[in-house]
Amino acid sequence: MKEYRFSDSNAEKTVKSQMITSTPIFLIGISGGFYIANNQYDGILFNNPLILVLTIIICIVAVVTGLIIGYKNNKKSLMKNVYRITENGIERKTPSDKTVIINFNQIKEQKTLKSGLLIKSTNHEILIPSRLDNYNEITAVINENLR
Repeated sequence: MKEYRFSDSNAEKTVKSQMITSTPIFLIGISGGFYIANNQYDGILFNNPLILVLTIIICIVAVVTGLIIGYKNNKKSLMKNVYRITENGIERKTPSDKTVIINFNQIKEQKTLKSGLLIKSTNHEILIPSRLDNYNEITAVINENLR
């Protein structure tokens, strides 16, 4: 039974990629919030520069704080994920002690995506991230066992 984990640098790259993807969603949400708040109070938000500046500063501090905390937590979480290849199948254990096991004979579908190798059974799915240490080795072992 061999275990595969994220190294510090690979976990960092993965979290940075996730943050870059999610930041535009935050910005769209904040812009929508400004628009709704401005319409709700008859334009008072954009007419009063003091309220506008204070609101923008508070939003920037909240977003930056959230991104920093999220970065640290996601990195720790990724580094605690363990992927195992056993005699019978693939196992993924997460920090919350949730374990997903898919036996090789239960695999219904496998897809190679940009983000990694997606393995599906009837009830479960496991994504082997492409930035996982020794990704090529784990995918080769999986493909070999599926033949």
